[in-house]
Amino acid sequence: MAVWRKRARFLEASNDRLEKSLRLLYPLEDWKLRRQEFYRKRRKETVMVGGAVLVLYLLCVIGNSTQKEMGQDNRIYRNHWEEGSKTIALTAEVQGKLQQIALQVEPRSYTQEEAEELFYEMLPLLEKQVLGNNDSAQAVREALQYVEQIENYPFLLQYESSNYDIVKTDGSIHNSLLGEEGETVWIAVTAVCGAYQKTYRMPLQVLPPVYGAQELQQRKLADYVESAESQDREQESFVLPAQLDGQAIHWKEKGENQSLLLLVGLGCLPFVWWNAQQQIYQETEKRKKQLLQAYPDFVAKLALLLGTGMTVRGAFCKIMQEEGKRPGTYLLAELTLFCQALEAGTPEGEAYLNFGKRCGLQQYRRMTALLAQNLKRGSKSLLVQLEYEAHNALEEKKAGARQWGEEAGSKLLLPMILLLLMVMILIMVPALGSFCL
Repeated sequence: MAVWRKRARFLEASNDRLEKSLRLLYPLEDWKLRRQEFYRKRRKETVMVGGAVLVLYLLCVIGNSTQKEMGQDNRIYRNHWEEGSKTIALTAEVQGKLQQIALQVEPRSYTQEEAEELFYEMLPLLEKQVLGNNDSAQAVREALQYVEQIENYPFLLQYESSNYDIVKTDGSIHNSLLGEEGETVWIAVTAVCGAYQKTYRMPLQVLPPVYGAQELQQRKLADYVESAESQDREQESFVLPAQLDGQAIHWKEKGENQSLLLLVGLGCLPFVWWNAQQQIYQETEKRKKQLLQAYPDFVAKLALLLGTGMTVRGAFCKIMQEEGKRPGTYLLAELTLFCQALEAGTPEGEAYLNFGKRCGLQQYRRMTALLAQNLKRGSKSLLVQLEYEAHNALEEKKAGARQWGEEAGSKLLLPMILLLLMVMILIMVPALGSFCL
C-alpha cells in the first residue's frame, strides 16, 4: 500500500507540474485543450513506437523462419563451391534430452591441382607440420595441420586419408569411437608442381580420447552427423541420421532468439512516455530564459515612453505593438493577455500584478509591484526608479552573458584537450621514430 501511495503522490505531482507548464506556455489558449492534445500526442507516439517494435520483431522471426537450412525430411543442402562452407546450429533430441550440434557443411567438392619441386628435401618439414601438436606419428590424438604450401618450397599440397571416417579432409580427427589400441590411418600427401607430381604416404596411429559419458554421447552424435555430411559431397543435399545407438533422434534447427529485441524495444516505451513530458519542461525553461533576456529592453522602453509623457497603460500597449513585429515571443503573449484584461474591465493595478505573476520571474514581479504601488499611492520618482531598474537589469544581463560564456568555454575544454593530445602525438611519434633510427 505504501508503494501505491508513493506512486499516486508522484503522479499527482507530475500532473500538477505539467498543468503549470502548459498554463505558462499557452497563456492565450485553453490549457485543458492543450493538455488533451499533449496526452493524445504522447499516446500516439507510444503506440507508434510499440507497434514498430512488434513489427520489427515479427519480421525478424519470419525472416529467421524463411532462412532455414534444413528441409522437412532432415535434408541439408550444400552451398555451391564459390559460396564456401557454412555452419548450421542444430538441436538433436535423444530420449527427451537435447544435444546442441554446430555442423560445418563443406561445399560441393571439385578437383584441384597444386604445384612445385624439391619434394624429398621438404619431407622432414612436411611431417612435422602435418603432425601439429601431436608428439609423434605413433600417438595421434589431436587434429592434424594441413597447409597448402610449406614455406620456401613451391609445392602445392593435397591430402588424402585412407579412412575418412577417422581423419577428415581438413585434418580433423574423429576418434571417439575407436578402441584403446587405436587404428592405423595412412595419409597421402600429393605435391604438384606443373607436370611434376609425387605422393608421400604417412602412417599414423590414431588413438582414442578420454571422455565422460555426456561428452562421449555428444562427440558420438557429432561424428555421426559429420560422417553423414562428408559422404557424397558431389550431391546437392544429404539426410541427417535418424538414430543414435538404436534411439530415435528428433532434429530441429536452432533459430535466433529474438526475445531480446522485443524486451529492449518494449523497455524503450517508458522513455518515450517520459521524454514527451520532458519536452514540455524544456520549453518552459526556454520561455523563462527568453523572458529574462527580454526584460532589460522592456524596462528601458517603458522608462523611455514614460519620459515622453505617455501613461503606463499606453506604454504597455505601445510596447505590445512593437513586439508584434516579432510574432511568437512569450513576452508578446503576456502583453496581449494584459491588454485584453484591461479591455475586459480588470483594474489596472490588478492587471499589473497578474502580468508579473504570469511571467514568473522576480524581476517582472518587482517591476509590476512598483507600477501597482504608483497607482495606489502615487510616486513622483517612478521614472527615476524605472531608469535605475533598467540599469540594474542591463548589468544582470551582462553578468548572465559572462556566465553563459564561461559555461560554453568549459564545455569546449575537453575537445580542446583531445585536439592538443592529437597534435602532440602527431609531432612526437615521427620524432621518436627518427631518434630510434
